[in-house]
Amino acid sequence: LHYLINMLLRQLLLIFLILMASNMCMKAAHIIGGVMSYEYISTENNINTYKITLRVFRDCNPFTTGADFDKPAPISIGKSDFTYFNKNVSFGNPVVTTISNQFTNFCLALPPNVCVQQGVYTKLVKLPIEDNLSYFIIYQRCCRNNTIFNILAPGDRGATFMIEITPEAQKLNNSSPTFKSNSPFVKRCLGITISLSFSGNLPSSKWIAKLFKAEFVKAIR
Repeated sequence: LHYLINMLLRQLLLIFLILMASNMCMKAAHIIGGVMSYEYISTENNINTYKITLRVFRDCNPFTTGADFDKPAPISIGKSDFTYFNKNVSFGNPVVTTISNQFTNFCLALPPNVCVQQGVYTKLVKLPIEDNLSYFIIYQRCCRNNTIFNILAPGDRGATFMIEITPEAQKLNNSSPTFKSNSPFVKRCLGITISLSFSGNLPSSKWIAKLFKAEFVKAIR
């Protein structure tokens, strides 16, 4: 029961922080996906320094209405007591690479109009160690690309990417797990069995728990 109550409180907190975030919302359908992680760097005077990494994937097809990456990317840092540590942290400009031209598969060639770019943002942030409060690093952007078929009106729905740094992680100087592969491509061929790896690197943990959840609805048109 205690675990369920904590999960419910965290869900309510995330909804509150997402609704209150003041990130920019542009009317352009281009977001494919993204992932966020943190790496512990050091501690001084009871303040932890973390390297936050945000990877965003966008549709760069010139024939669509896709917007460019945020330059800079505005990030919000919330706390589990429903307050903000910092409501607008600039993550600067991303390092952009086109990854669709790196796609290789022995039985599949990409159509000529497929273009995918990855933008990587990094930032060092200093966070005082909290005995009982989590930090939430949050980024929002509108809107998703129109080719997504399992979301209703994807071109009108934004994306929220976030990560939690729990009190335990702060005290133990933990870093978050990261996926070994960040590619948004699924390589499929008719009649051939495929295997998708969601394995990760564990810099500070002995195991990873994976949960499938509905997307956070925010940054809509």
